[in-house]
Amino acid sequence: MEVEGYDYDEERNILSILTHKFFQEDEMQTLTKSIIDTKFKRLEGFYEKCLDELYINLEETSEAYSMAYNIYRYSIENKIDKIRFSIYVFNKILLMDSPKTIFIPNSFLLRKIDNIVEL
Repeated sequence: MEVEGYDYDEERNILSILTHKFFQEDEMQTLTKSIIDTKFKRLEGFYEKCLDELYINLEETSEAYSMAYNIYRYSIENKIDKIRFSIYVFNKILLMDSPKTIFIPNSFLLRKIDNIVEL
């Protein structure tokens, strides 16, 4: 599991769960499909564990407790119509394993909605 935060849009019943990938080096880095898939699997794993009452096993004063509890509560109250899993990527990278190699100079967002990955 790997999660940095979440957001819940009450008007549209959209739950967003996010993580990040930060490259500290000044040189251009490579972000592969494998890394992206692993990050999304970890986000999805966290969500699934939230539905299995993950919050019960966490310290109540931790940020993870609040996040896990709220996600569980939104779910049992049927308040989630859509889930967005997002990866924020920071620094200069080459995006590999796509139809073409893409140079991205600063930061961008990868978002998975309904099993479709958007750049």
